[in-house]
Amino acid sequence: MKSLHKLVLLIAFTLVYALFEYLPIEHWIENELVFLIVRISFFIVFSGLIIFFKLKYKIEIERPKIQISYLWLTPLLIPCFTNFYAVAILNGGNFSVAEGTEILILDLVADLFASILEDLLFIDLAISYLYDLFPQWSKKKRHLYILIAALFFTLIHSYSFLYQELPVAIIQMVSVFFLSCVCGYLAIFFRSEIIPIIAHFFFNAINFVTFSHFYELNLSKEYFELVTLILLFTIPYVIALYYMSHLKKYQVMVEEKEKNENQNEE
Repeated sequence: MKSLHKLVLLIAFTLVYALFEYLPIEHWIENELVFLIVRISFFIVFSGLIIFFKLKYKIEIERPKIQISYLWLTPLLIPCFTNFYAVAILNGGNFSVAEGTEILILDLVADLFASILEDLLFIDLAISYLYDLFPQWSKKKRHLYILIAALFFTLIHSYSFLYQELPVAIIQMVSVFFLSCVCGYLAIFFRSEIIPIIAHFFFNAINFVTFSHFYELNLSKEYFELVTLILLFTIPYVIALYYMSHLKKYQVMVEEKEKNENQNEE
């Protein structure tokens, strides 16, 4: 029954999210400030509902009991500054400060709740359901959970084909897929669901929200190729962190923790 609840929630929330993203609401609401308030309201309500059902049905991903230091996550800040590299390497775009600090603040708030919504829905809930559906993968094939969830998340973003030229849209979809994989690995291999949310938020907030407020960048095919390349090299690093956490000293820490827990229970 718990798996059925997850499936129903996944389908229902995905349909509502897709409807919100595909409808041309931005064209219906011409005032940018009002549009952002509507967008933030949707993300806050939607995020709150997902968190409510996550707690109610105790939706969790099987996570390690012990992990490596969070300091090892610092290099993951590198992709968050992709647009700065794009300006230096591609030499495209113009410096142009957007008007209205309130727009920047509201954009950041919207991005925060969008990151919470997307990661809890398309990473946490989706992977948790895949655990139930294919329990035989839980030991040595957990990578498949991540790949399927990332593909699902990418397909939801296929609205890029409605607004971009075909080559640009394809490359953009590939970059979304790689970002989803990074968030998926962070969700499975670290103890907190907050980690992928923070990574997702920083990537969007620095690259697109804050940067776009000060610089008008040409989102060309070459730009998305650069984004994809940087994200592609991020994935092996995240996987390496997982294998580092399985080194002997960390396994010893797990055994000692389990021993202490057993003693406390006795």
